[in-house]
Amino acid sequence: MKRKRIPITGDNCCYCYLAGIKSLSDISTDDILYASFKNYLCEIPFCVVIDKETNNIVIIVRGSLSLRDVITDITADSEVFICEGVPLNAQAHRSMITAARVILKQLDGNKVLERAFNTYPHYNLVLTGHSLGAGISILLAFLLRPRYPSLKVYAFATPAGLLSRELARITEEFVFTVGVGDDFVMRLSVESSENLRTSLLRVLHACRLPKYRVVLNGLGYMLFGIPEKDLEKTWNISIIDTISGETPLLNNRDLNSIEENRIYERDVTKRRYSKVKLYTGGRILHIVRCKSESSENESKKQNKEEKKFEMRWAQPEEFTELLVMPRMLLDHLPENIDEAITTLLEQQKELPQYVL
Repeated sequence: MKRKRIPITGDNCCYCYLAGIKSLSDISTDDILYASFKNYLCEIPFCVVIDKETNNIVIIVRGSLSLRDVITDITADSEVFICEGVPLNAQAHRSMITAARVILKQLDGNKVLERAFNTYPHYNLVLTGHSLGAGISILLAFLLRPRYPSLKVYAFATPAGLLSRELARITEEFVFTVGVGDDFVMRLSVESSENLRTSLLRVLHACRLPKYRVVLNGLGYMLFGIPEKDLEKTWNISIIDTISGETPLLNNRDLNSIEENRIYERDVTKRRYSKVKLYTGGRILHIVRCKSESSENESKKQNKEEKKFEMRWAQPEEFTELLVMPRMLLDHLPENIDEAITTLLEQQKELPQYVL
């Protein structure tokens, strides 16, 4: 039997990457329309598949997995995002804009979506991704939305430093974002990183203990286990205004010198690289763990144990502060997000009164 040829780029001679996708997603070769496994700076692997159960053509963008992806992540300064239907001077994550345009170029060059909709004219377009893939999916959706106005995006653990506020409001119309617990990426942006850096330096400077003890104890605490009694605690340090005393009204000729002073300031705590505050995108469903509380009533206590997760609608402003939390990394991992969603769905079947 002759094997169907799938447009694939960047795979090895044995098609190991393609085999990995088929194994993880449990989809057949006939349902894969296109796959790119090229992984360079601002070029992220993605694939296009057919979901016949929901009648959707799905674009799946991979999250961070390589050092190149990390560099794409940290090149996080803002850039004007020029796109049809987007407000003037709206800004977004620089590297993710480039990555979204690279994917669009591949889709158009191979006529992937055009051929897909010729074969399945009544299907809808859906984009999805995790972390870096979620951010790129949202920006790619902006680029595709003029052609496919009914498209939807399902984003998981979307980075905080993605969109200016006006763009984030627009995404609420077509993007559904899912975040779990204390996920640090949903709070990670240039501005929140600078605020955390400043707070840590100020606290270390004021601390009487030797700095090596503070650092080593902190690293040991993170790497070799967290005591069970501390799992519900937050290492929350009040943010200190690093540009206090600056004149609120400035002339245009002074802006360049102020920006330069922020970057090259001798005092590290006063250095500022962020120019525009960026937010996460979409309508945000935040899944949080239920806190265990002692109760005299055994039935209530048993009910508390059954109810492991709660969910609520959240606003982007709630994820602008980078908090150091015991589960900040674990809650970002895709397998833990999948486990939380699966547990929540099972919980809803058993406890329908907790449906949102």
